[in-house]
Amino acid sequence: MHKKNFLFLIVTATTLCQLITAQSVKADEFMVSGTLKGIDVPYMFIDYTGENGDRVWDTLHIKKNKFSYTSKLTNTKRIAIWPFIARKRKEGDYSKQKRVEFLAKPGEHIIYKGNISKTFDAEPTGTSLSNDLNKYNALLKPVEEESAKISNKMNTYERGSAEYMAVYKELNKVGEKSIEIGKQFIKNNPTSEVSAYILSNLVGIKAIEDKEATILFNALDNKLSASPFYVIVKTRLEGSKATAPGSKVPELITTSTLDGKEFNLESLKGKYVLLDFWGTWCGPCVAEMPKVKEYKEKYKDELVIVAVNSGDTKEQIEKFITPKGYNWVQLLSKKRDQKADFVSKFNVNGFPTKFVIDPNGIILHRYVGNAEEAFVKLDELLKK
Repeated sequence: MHKKNFLFLIVTATTLCQLITAQSVKADEFMVSGTLKGIDVPYMFIDYTGENGDRVWDTLHIKKNKFSYTSKLTNTKRIAIWPFIARKRKEGDYSKQKRVEFLAKPGEHIIYKGNISKTFDAEPTGTSLSNDLNKYNALLKPVEEESAKISNKMNTYERGSAEYMAVYKELNKVGEKSIEIGKQFIKNNPTSEVSAYILSNLVGIKAIEDKEATILFNALDNKLSASPFYVIVKTRLEGSKATAPGSKVPELITTSTLDGKEFNLESLKGKYVLLDFWGTWCGPCVAEMPKVKEYKEKYKDELVIVAVNSGDTKEQIEKFITPKGYNWVQLLSKKRDQKADFVSKFNVNGFPTKFVIDPNGIILHRYVGNAEEAFVKLDELLKK
């Protein structure tokens, strides 16, 4: 065969394979597949936000180190897989879970190849988002390795001891390095959706102040405005201003309730409101629920409790609250759902978070974490 014809056939075959691969993923789906050498279990997990805004946990079955998973997708999503990495201990072998995040757009096929027997030495490939995410992760890798060493050192000391706290401070300094890397990546890559993703994470955990976050956000390319990560940052920054003490509480009209009926916060004017962001997965949230119930009954004529749940399904909430008699309004906050993403709208950065709202709809106070101060304040306001 002539050399040129042979090369033509190779190129044609390669192109055909690429087309077949591209066509194997529908326009409203994503696919992740791969070959992970060293994986020592028959399955791993995948975690993402479903199309209805609820968190999805699913199983990836592994055969001969290979896996494949396909699901619906209508916009860019952060997705995590949880491989099991073999570790060695005195008592024998065991497997350790590791969360690995990637980003996917509708119609994309993300492919992992690599070895995970000692560390997760594999990367997402096949898309521009994967390429950008790999660049970011490469910048983070030295910091993550430094963090792992310090964490191991910290675990050799008794929790709370002087030595432990000294090493803990070292760990915080390393964390600051990762934040700086994230900020620099955003500055250097204003057109990348990965930058919007990084900024949404930084704003979500309150790693940077609003002023700096606003500067970074305004520098992002306007072409990213349809990205869910861009929308989250925009919503959170607006929510931060709108929920400052002394502000009128943002409009909250929704059918994202347990019974599907419309709830309007405006209808509670004339009474004090305790707006409580919580989840069954949050230990401090659950620990405070009996106190919330106590205050609901204590001030039943003057106070209304409105709970906003994040991370649980309707069924999980009902199973938890029904036997305990936590019979107050329950709203369901859903990620990536602009109409029901109350966590972003109120810029909630930690759980539990409580807002005390006066009878005129003005936010008096915001409490994050242990809310004993919130109950003290309610006593001050409502005791006759």
